[in-house]
Amino acid sequence: MTTAPLNLDSLSEEELIELCNKGNDDAWGLLYRRFYMYIFHLVKGKNYRFSLEDTEDITHEVFIDLVKGLPNFKKQSLLKTYIYTLTINRVRQHHRRFLTIKRGGNVEKMSLEDIQADVEDPRASNPQDYAIDRRESELVSLGLSTLPEQLRDVIELRYTKGFKYKEIAHELGIPEGSVGALIQKALGELKAIMVTV
Repeated sequence: MTTAPLNLDSLSEEELIELCNKGNDDAWGLLYRRFYMYIFHLVKGKNYRFSLEDTEDITHEVFIDLVKGLPNFKKQSLLKTYIYTLTINRVRQHHRRFLTIKRGGNVEKMSLEDIQADVEDPRASNPQDYAIDRRESELVSLGLSTLPEQLRDVIELRYTKGFKYKEIAHELGIPEGSVGALIQKALGELKAIMVTV
């Protein structure tokens, strides 16, 4: 008796992760298709002026990190949040490498979007990078704690939990068109706070 082919599109995120961890090639293919453009646009959107080739390379490196790190994913956050963190780590590594090659470039300033998610940092083996990220995370947390509740919530929903604008609007009970303006206001106030810290 033959079993019906597995319908991957109907899988929950947890089931998809389980299949990937078991080495199911179809599941990995689906994961790749689901997140490729998300990662690609995230890398491109960091404004480090990566070339198209660099952006594609970084995107592929994130997937390599994901293959290595998925078995250790603690599921304390959304998979999208975990992938966001892997992507930001890769972007930082490439940017630092570029500054090193350039010689005399300015030290990379923290991006306020680089809010650390509740996931294991795959670069913890590099103490210097880990210490820098931990300090940045502490400064961001301190800045967030001084924001008004709604502004703090919108930042956490967008950058820590990876919510889309529609999901943020639903969560906060506000019009979807107001989300972008609220995020910009929150980031502006957070930047102002961080300058004084």
